[in-house]
Amino acid sequence: MRTMKNNARSHFFFDKPFRLSPTEKALFLNRADEATASLKRNQKRDCLLGGVSSFSLLGGLATYAFLLRHLAAGHRARYFAPFHPAGCMAAFLGHADILRILEAHGIPLESLEWSWHKANVLDFAVMGRHYAFVKELLVAHPTLVKKKWRQDAVAYCVQHGTIPILRLLQKHGASLVRSYWRRAPGAQNRSPEGTPFFLAVAMGRKDMVRELIRLEAFPDWKHMGGTSAAHLSASLLSLAIENDDFELADWLIEHGCTHEEMCDLPDDSFALDHLRRFRYLCRKFPEEDYKELVRQTEDFTWSDISWPVLSFAWDGNVPENVRKNWKQGQKDACQSRPGDPFPEDFLHLSIHLDTWPDELLRLEQEQPGRFRRMLLERTPQEWGNFHSIVYLMRLAAANGIVLFRNKKDKTAFLKRIHDYELTLLRPHLAEFGLPPVSDAAVARLFQKEGGHPKRDARETRLRKLAATPLDNLRAVLDNPSLDPDAEINANWSLALEIASCATPRVFDAWILRGMDPYDSNCEGVTAMEVAPAGLISHLVKAYGMSPDHVSWDGTTPMGHAIRTNDLPLLRSLLAEGASVNGTKPRGQTPLRAALVLGRDEIAQQLIAAGAVNRDRTGRILPLPPWMGPGFRVTAPGR
Repeated sequence: MRTMKNNARSHFFFDKPFRLSPTEKALFLNRADEATASLKRNQKRDCLLGGVSSFSLLGGLATYAFLLRHLAAGHRARYFAPFHPAGCMAAFLGHADILRILEAHGIPLESLEWSWHKANVLDFAVMGRHYAFVKELLVAHPTLVKKKWRQDAVAYCVQHGTIPILRLLQKHGASLVRSYWRRAPGAQNRSPEGTPFFLAVAMGRKDMVRELIRLEAFPDWKHMGGTSAAHLSASLLSLAIENDDFELADWLIEHGCTHEEMCDLPDDSFALDHLRRFRYLCRKFPEEDYKELVRQTEDFTWSDISWPVLSFAWDGNVPENVRKNWKQGQKDACQSRPGDPFPEDFLHLSIHLDTWPDELLRLEQEQPGRFRRMLLERTPQEWGNFHSIVYLMRLAAANGIVLFRNKKDKTAFLKRIHDYELTLLRPHLAEFGLPPVSDAAVARLFQKEGGHPKRDARETRLRKLAATPLDNLRAVLDNPSLDPDAEINANWSLALEIASCATPRVFDAWILRGMDPYDSNCEGVTAMEVAPAGLISHLVKAYGMSPDHVSWDGTTPMGHAIRTNDLPLLRSLLAEGASVNGTKPRGQTPLRAALVLGRDEIAQQLIAAGAVNRDRTGRILPLPPWMGPGFRVTAPGR
């Protein structure tokens, strides 16, 4: 076995066949099925398993299942990279037998570290709560528990493990009082990430908190610094109150924690939104007069304060003007409301078009010209991300509402909209009597709105790399400086670009090089949302991905097919069992999205598959007039 150092992962090359017995092959396939089943369960839990979300649990499980099937089929394991997430997932699932086989074939368990936290197989066994396996690892590999400054097995235990495992770690020499630090990529200085006691308090692990107190493992109860941006300036006392652990808060105050060490309470919403917490603050720190702070309301917005807290601060006698301001603040906090489809606070008009088209038409009858003013006088920033532009124009045409009085209006309108809205509208330009727009004009608009020549050149190079065909891919993958997790831009990774243009064999090759199959952008969009029709079935069967996968921002594979007007992709998803009546977090159904975006063929396909036209409130609506048999929209002015 030859090895080569790499910045991201050690032992870049492996290049060694696995000679498995029939029993071992059957074991690999059985464990792969277990990992796939776990993957499917976790996809239904908001796409992530809360405690280990930073480890891309879905990507680890998918890589683990694929690698086991790959080895069981007799294929070579040329690269060492996929063994990192696969080995850690084996530990997380408690598959000690798989790790023993990997170790027997030359995979050193001490070198398996995954994620920017550098969590190893012991850490994952602790998070999986496998006491016997943790004990086995501590005896066979005692160095796994020792880390210089990163979070160790104790840190993961107080967040996700059990008390017996914590005692086991202490018995084998792990420290319960050390401080952890982290260094972000590219940063020169390290920042505090807490102590075991702080992490237990921050995670709301009351059992661990009591156990650490019993063991006197609280070196500094005034410690500040945390596990995320939300906790970096938090104190133990403020976290205890936020988690409703008033017994711990009393203990901290008895040991010297004061109001001054809290993080600007009660400005934080967790105190103003919950009466129990607010009453605790008033009782413990009467000299601060929190009631008076709320009555002044100078530093708060009305939407931050719950009615019970406001009423308690005014002793139940809330003045009428305060009551009125509070109600208005709560109303303004709502993103959509009947009777006001044209708000003045830059809300997304597409939400109102989707939910209240009848209300929009009624207001147009009462105040003629509102459709026209919205389209021609509002700035693009006021439109929001105006997905409903086709729906609006068709709604106007179907009801005889004139939007463009002359050619000048049409030209001015096309010059003012964003490149994204123009891309949505281009297939319908002739339908609405608008002049055609060339590809060059769209490109110029894109460059004007956000183009950066140097960045665009880098993106072009990375996209060319992603599109490298399989015959030429081996030399690319063997390059030790290649990082499969490289960013094309701030919101799009190389992995997503590969997924958007890859064949099944090319996608597999990149996974075996170390690419995360569930790599995502900041909205959680994964390969399932961007893959072409020819790759969807492979992702479902080989990696256990769901055709109904929902990303963090509500994007789904079917939503991507609708957005890009990709009918073959939609058919592939339907063939894999995708739901036609599932909803996004804001309640929009696939059929409703297709109607709003003007995707006529896709809408017809969804209707044929049993889709129901529901709005965001769940009401069943009739199909719009242009969706009848042999529909044809008459363009305005024709």
